[in-house]
This record gives sequence, structure tokens and C-alpha cells, in this order.
Amino acid sequence: MALDNSSMSGTSILEERVTIFEDILADLISEYDEKRIADAFCSEADIRMHLAHKLLGKLPFADVHAELPIPLDIKKFDAELLMKGRIRSRNCVKADIAIIDSENSCPQIIADLKFTPLYWGFKYLLMVPRGNHKETKRIVAAAISRDLDSLQRKRSEKPSQKKVEDTYFGPHKNGPTTVEKMIQIINRFKTEQQKDVRGYLIVFDEIYPNVEDILNEAIDHYDPPDTFKIISEYRGLTEVLQDTLKELTANTNG
Repeated sequence: MALDNSSMSGTSILEERVTIFEDILADLISEYDEKRIADAFCSEADIRMHLAHKLLGKLPFADVHAELPIPLDIKKFDAELLMKGRIRSRNCVKADIAIIDSENSCPQIIADLKFTPLYWGFKYLLMVPRGNHKETKRIVAAAISRDLDSLQRKRSEKPSQKKVEDTYFGPHKNGPTTVEKMIQIINRFKTEQQKDVRGYLIVFDEIYPNVEDILNEAIDHYDPPDTFKIISEYRGLTEVLQDTLKELTANTNG
């Protein structure tokens, strides 16, 4: 059932929606392993779709959007949405997920989502039940071992600021990253219109166990406000692959 906002103030509506958003996100995170193994999460778009679907069950359909453009010139958000029915400004950020106050034409929550999976390792993991022959299992074991070694080398080197920005903060051809633009938008709504907008960087990561520390260190360069939050989740598919490799090695040697 969608939330009824008729008797709530602007601040209480926002806080209620922040709670709903974070609770739903926590629910999605709890489902990650099951949906990943079932091939339900193959891309960022898949995760975005599942998140939007859950939000639509709790919020009015006019308030939940995917890939909604938010102009850096924030005056254009209200003007273009009211006058043209859509945002046409080119200098904008496309929020992967946005929750807006449709009655007042103002964004409330804007989120960028990043998914950094181990596609190669996961492919091999799916092959294991199908490989009944020793030779198939030997090939899969060799591939997993090779790629785990590659991943270990990658983890042993601390990623640079540029690498973190390129991987997690969005494209930026010699200009501000997506995350940096989101922070600019949040600050401008606060200073120019005295409106609170909450921003999120949501990361589902299968590469770095310490992804949270990596992101928090890198985001400090942007001096983010308290209303911008990183929610990162490392999922240990690597450990599953290591266990699978041990089993395959034992079977092929036996």
C-alpha cells in the first residue's frame, strides 16, 4: 500500500520516505545472494528495476522514477517539469533512482547505483553442476584458479583516486563525476531554495572486501554534506569460488 502523505509536513514526509527507501534497500541487499545465483541480477539495470519495483509498492507511482534527469541549474527542474512535462536540460545528472515530491515538483531522494561483479568467476560457478566429465571440471578449476590469482593481485594494490572515480563515481570526461554533480545539486537546493534533498551512492561490489573504506576515503575529496550517504555492500562470491575450486580439485585428483 502506498504511503498517504495528506496529513504530513514536508519534513516528516521526507524523513518517512528516507526510512522507507533505506528499509527497502536493506531488504534488497538481503536478497542479493539468492537473486545473483538465480541470474536475476546480471546488470545495474536489473538491480535498479528490482529496487524501483519495491519502492512502487510503498510510494505513489508519480513519485518514483528511474534515470530521471536533474539539472545542475536547479531552477529548471521545477520549470521544465511543470511546463514541458519532462526535463530537457543537457547539463544534468541522471539519477538511477529518484523519489520526488510530485505535488511541489522537487526531488527528495536521488541515488546513483553501481554494480561491480565478477562476471567471469560467476560464469564458471554456473558451469559446475553441468559438468559431469572430469575434463570439464578440470577446465573450470583451472579457469577459476587463474582468475582468483588475478583478483588477488588487483586487491593487493590500493586503487587510485582516479580508479575509484572511474569505477564507482560515474563517467566524467575531464569534468565532475556523477557523484560530484549530485553533491552540487544537493548543496544548491539547500542554499538556493532551502530544500533538503538526500543523495545516495549505492554500491554492490564483488571485488574489494574493504570497498566501504575505499569509497569513504575517496569521497572526502568532494567534501560531501551530511545529506549525502554511501551505502556499500561487498558480497563474497570470491569465497564461494574458492570453496568450489577446492571441491573441483579434490574431485579431479580423486
